[in-house]
Amino acid sequence: MTAVDARTERWSRREDIEWIQADVRGFDVAVFDVVACLGLFYHLPCADQLDLLKRCCGKPLILDTHYSLSTSVVCNGYQGQMYREPGLLTSSWGNAESFWPLESDLVRMLSDCGFRQVLKWVPSYRKNRAFFLAR
Repeated sequence: MTAVDARTERWSRREDIEWIQADVRGFDVAVFDVVACLGLFYHLPCADQLDLLKRCCGKPLILDTHYSLSTSVVCNGYQGQMYREPGLLTSSWGNAESFWPLESDLVRMLSDCGFRQVLKWVPSYRKNRAFFLAR
């Protein structure tokens, strides 16, 4: 398994994980069979979200992300809200705001980027966070 993170502070010490320090926005995901985007997507601006989805298309994508429950902005034709990043260790890398699309617009983003099948699982303890499997 290979993991990519811009920060080294959160890296697991497990020997079965190869860690690469890189910003995912410029990282080539083409060599991987499956991409798991866990707790990252909602820390990206809309344009970076779309770019990442396009680069992941053609392989299964596991996407763990928050989505918006209301609309206050439209970004690249997708409705949602802007999220002001707190700037802590677990937040964004190089951007002060991120985009949280509505759930329906997130599914449309996946479709528009080439994913033809999207399955969703929502943990019972979350109202606006879900796991999506896109193929």
